[in-house]
This record gives sequence, C-alpha cells and structure tokens, in this order.
Amino acid sequence: DDVQSLRQKYTVVVDATQFGGPDAELTFETPFAPRLNEFYGRNFYFDHDSARSQVGRLDKGAVAIITPISTQRLSITAFRVFEWMKAFFSLCQITIERSEPGLRAIRLIAQLGGLQNCRVLKIRGVRNLLRKYAVDEAFTRSGAIDAIRDVDPTTGAVGFDAFEKLHIEFRRKPEMKPDDVLRYLLERRVFRVGLEFTCPNCNLPSWLHIDDVKAMSPCPYCDHNHDVTPQLKDRDWRYRRSGIFGRNDNQLGGVPVALTLQQLANSLQDKVLMYSTAINFLPAGAAIEACESDFVGVVAGAMGISESPLQIVLGEAKSEGPIDAQDIRKLGKLADAVPRELADAYILISKTGTFSSDEIDFAKSLNTEHRRRVILWSRDELEPYYPYERSRAKLGDQWHGVTLTDMARITHEIFFK
Repeated sequence: DDVQSLRQKYTVVVDATQFGGPDAELTFETPFAPRLNEFYGRNFYFDHDSARSQVGRLDKGAVAIITPISTQRLSITAFRVFEWMKAFFSLCQITIERSEPGLRAIRLIAQLGGLQNCRVLKIRGVRNLLRKYAVDEAFTRSGAIDAIRDVDPTTGAVGFDAFEKLHIEFRRKPEMKPDDVLRYLLERRVFRVGLEFTCPNCNLPSWLHIDDVKAMSPCPYCDHNHDVTPQLKDRDWRYRRSGIFGRNDNQLGGVPVALTLQQLANSLQDKVLMYSTAINFLPAGAAIEACESDFVGVVAGAMGISESPLQIVLGEAKSEGPIDAQDIRKLGKLADAVPRELADAYILISKTGTFSSDEIDFAKSLNTEHRRRVILWSRDELEPYYPYERSRAKLGDQWHGVTLTDMARITHEIFFK
C-alpha cells in the first residue's frame, strides 16, 4: 500500500531459447557480453539503459531487465543474428558485411531442412553425386544409386557401407540403403525428375521436367513441336539438380560449410548459440586484412573448466581445394583482433577431403606454446556421427570432444604431434 515503494526497481532475469536451435535468422539467445548491454536494451528489450548481460543457466548468457516494481507485464523481442554480430565485431574495431556465398549457404541449409538434416552430406557418395553432374546434365536413377554406393574401382569396396547406420530420418529397419538416401534427397528437392527426348528435327537430346511433359512438346533448341509418345517405351526417369543445388555458380561451396556447422552443433549441443555463413571483414581500426570467413559460430563456454563464457569460432571450409598460407594468415590476424576479455577466438579449418602436410604446417603456425586455438576437421572428423570416432585407437579414453578446448587439444594430438 506504500505508494513510494512503487518507485523502487528490481531485476527480472530472462534466459529465453527458441525452439529449433541455432538455425533461425531471428534469435532470443543473448550471449554473455556486458559491453553489449546497450544493444540488448535496444534490441531485446525496449529501453537502452535497462538491460544487463549476465551468465545464465548451463553457462549460457542471460539478460537482467531492470524494471519498476509496479510492472505487471514484461515483453522481449527477438533480434537478428547478423545485427548481433555487427555489434560484437564493432567492439573489435571491425566492420562486417554479408556476402552472396553466405546467402547461398543459408539457402542450401534451409532447402535440406536445417542443420541437422544436413547430416545426409556426411555420406561421401552423396557429395560425389552432387559434384559428378553439372546443372545441365541429366542422370538415371541407376546412375545416382551407383554414385551413392561409392564403389572403389580398384578394390571393389563399397564406400556406402560405412554409413549404413547413419540416422538421417526415422526408419524401421536398422540399416539404410542407397535408395533411402536418394528418396530423402528427392523429398527435399535436391534433384527433380523428368524425361529425356531426342528431337526429330535437330537430333539433339533435351530434358523436360515431369510437369512440362506433354504429348506434343517443343524442342528447347529449335522450337520444333514433336510427338514424344513414341519415345516413352522403356524410358528411364532422368534427374537433374534443383533449387539452390541447381545454380551454376559454385553453390556447392556451401556443402562443406553446412556439414561443418552440423558437426559443430551436434558435438557441442546447446552450447552453439548462433551462427552466420560467409562474412566479409573489413578493418575499422583493428590490425587485420580485409578477408572472408566461411562461417562464424557463437558458442557458450564451459565455465566449469575455466573456459571463457563467450567463444567465437572463425571457420574456413573447403571441399577438395587447397587452403593456402594467405587464408590462414588472415584468419590468424582476425582471431588476434578479438580481445581476450571479450571472448576467446578459435579457428576451425575443415575439408571434406584430407589435409596436405603444408596445410597442416600453416594451421599449426596459429598456435603458440601456451595457446591452442586451431581445430582441424578432415573427412575423418566430418563423416562420423561424433568427430573423433575414427581416432579412438590413437586417443584412447580422451577421444570425446564436447568443448572447443577439447577439440583444439585433440587437433594437437592428431595433426601437430
């Protein structure tokens, strides 16, 4: 009943997590960064001076909202991941921009249904199939199955056997078959189905989507209308890449990015708070060179083992192409520009192939005697369900990598010793 008491204020700690993990462009995640209090006040709440960043449950970030004791209803709003990253890197005297490859990678992840549905890209035969045919090339179902089976021409070993137990969707049978994988890709419109006909006028073969096939169909090359029904006898369906996978502009560069982010999220579980793909970095006072990172991840540290509550992962992801010293030097300077009191910066370099000795030496140069911040993932780390399953014999009981500290330590054991 004391009217004067209504002037007092108290804090409400908000630790909100949206359903669906870190896939969304909009987020309620609030990583621990006290220097971003004003950002949280303006974007998460509605008062620039009433939000205070703090550590929440499970070592994740939370925001304390300062509000009058008379408040009966409190509202928060989601903000864009990229806007958070702009605010964060501005504290490092760095300006960031979105790049077109980043937008394509986001679309690739969305077409597959989110990060965890990118698990299908672990299958080497799937990656081979995507690379084998150009966007204007059609292939048969049997050709797709052969590519997914991934048979070694020398030894006859079936590469797909290593992925029979991989879980990409609910199934009643214990083992997955190549047909299951192709159906999964078709359901997500990675490929679209049609038929191939030969024009009687110009004698050129052409592919038509199933929705466009008519008894009298025009040839795309000479525009001659011809009856396709005589060619339907024993006709095999033919497939082409579709959606973002059907673009002829190196969109498949998003495949190793998606696969790396999926493995990171799977390994660290809910400690991965947010991510963005392919960001351009420009100096705004920081001692860096203009460069690009294939992805940036924001991770909550495990404070129980004295990790920083906020960690930044700068990533370089390749399929088979080389990673040169210039790429690594720029990433090293970028990581150096993140103040240690603000966040710990790690560098994750991944390849769906294998690393050369030169690439390993380049990466090793980013570590010091007292600081291990480099994580290397080759196909042996990207393809299994857990990154270090194939290194258990070498690592013994220490093969689990559930924090970035673990991963940097294991990288040192596998690649740098």
